[in-house]
Amino acid sequence: MLESMYSGISGMSASNQELNVIGNNIANSQTTAFKASNVTFADMFSQTVQQSTAPTATSGGINSSEVGTGTKVEEITKNMTNGSTMTTNNPLDNFINGNGFFILGTGPVTDDNTSANAISVDSGSTSGTTATSATSTASGTTITHGVTTPAGVALNFSRDGAFSLDADGNLVNATGDRVMGYSVSGSGSDGTAVTNSITTSTATPPVTTVSFVDGSGNGTVVANDKVLVPLVIPSTVTETDGTVEKVSSYSIGQNGVITATLADNKVAAIGQIALASFNNEEGLDDIGNNMYSTSSNSGDAILNTGVNSTSTNVNSNGDAYGSIESNTLEASNVDLATEFSNMIEASRSFEANGKIISTGDEILQAIINLKQ
Repeated sequence: MLESMYSGISGMSASNQELNVIGNNIANSQTTAFKASNVTFADMFSQTVQQSTAPTATSGGINSSEVGTGTKVEEITKNMTNGSTMTTNNPLDNFINGNGFFILGTGPVTDDNTSANAISVDSGSTSGTTATSATSTASGTTITHGVTTPAGVALNFSRDGAFSLDADGNLVNATGDRVMGYSVSGSGSDGTAVTNSITTSTATPPVTTVSFVDGSGNGTVVANDKVLVPLVIPSTVTETDGTVEKVSSYSIGQNGVITATLADNKVAAIGQIALASFNNEEGLDDIGNNMYSTSSNSGDAILNTGVNSTSTNVNSNGDAYGSIESNTLEASNVDLATEFSNMIEASRSFEANGKIISTGDEILQAIINLKQ
């Protein structure tokens, strides 16, 4: 009888855990890019009442007789399918239509490609790092495009593309983490080759300026995907002849390239948003604020190759990542109808397991009364 009561306790505990998961799903049904969780159960150790026996020349075999001892939560998994889209008409809101995560950096991240604090991609260096290169396979081609971070720098990952600009023009999320990507090079305003560079004045407020790279489509924009840098949308852009033009508007293309329209109507490419993927994205650790971090079972981050990349040690893997849709955010993938159905089942299971305990108590009470 005690065994049945313990089984009821395990069932109540498992159902309560499921209700906690369902409650969190429902609470986040309006959270941008939230991924719902599902609970799976497993039976616990079974006590053998009678061992099985093999068939003999004179008698048949007998199956073992076992009594289970209850249930337990086997696993809580994330549903990583895309949520629906929400139109916001904000050019800094972005939805990844397909595979990939935005990369967000904290710590002494620099836009100087040669600095000790630069975040290298497939550099092969292991000095002072917290991550190593990773591998993936796309379209039958082995891709090696991992990221190596210097000491003091942390990278997190998110599907939430609700970004804004800070006082220095940094592209950031709601908690101030900087959006990471690639710098670009191409044709200057006079057709000469230009490598994008970012400078920030010491004025108050500071003024951020980048060199002009033709983003109108007349020239070829090339991303430097060997180094991750914090992306900046400047207040001004310096053209090849030294003319400084104010940025009047900006947009983000499906390939993640950020372009700015200047006061003289020229279009400058500012940088490219980088995306990351994982061998096991369900293995990512949920750290709150719509962000994830890598775990021992997620695998290391695998970055997309940049637009028109000239990297010689990496094959292009861009087709394995989703397109970026600006003016749009990803909604939660919580299905309220499913969650409420699951909640009814879990609550009924909790009640049924509670009935097992109360019934066991009644039987024990009846046994005690036999002595009276």
